[in-house]
Amino acid sequence: MRKQGYSTVLYDAGTSFGGTWRWNVYPGARVDSPVGETPIYELAIPEVYNTWTWSTNYPDWRELQAYFDHVDKVLDLSKDCAFESVVVSAEFDKDAGKWTVKTEDGRTAKARFLIVAA
Repeated sequence: MRKQGYSTVLYDAGTSFGGTWRWNVYPGARVDSPVGETPIYELAIPEVYNTWTWSTNYPDWRELQAYFDHVDKVLDLSKDCAFESVVVSAEFDKDAGKWTVKTEDGRTAKARFLIVAA
């Protein structure tokens, strides 16, 4: 979105990227689909996939976390993120054509667009 000229903020309750793979860190946790055959866990962005090599077709949670850290480093995503931030409401104002987004810690943001990825 940055390349398209949009200013963005990603609010995430977690401490970093990875979603399920940041929360589920137990012995034996790994993907159930081969990353080399079906790139479900990879971004189709040349700057990322040209600089990353999986060690196995079924990486564990540690390698997935390392991959997400790599993605962050390559694309500098963290600068547009507010981690450990819980969104508690999002209301659309028809007259203004904007969303008002509020976080648990009292921050408020206005936005033309809102993407919910829960």
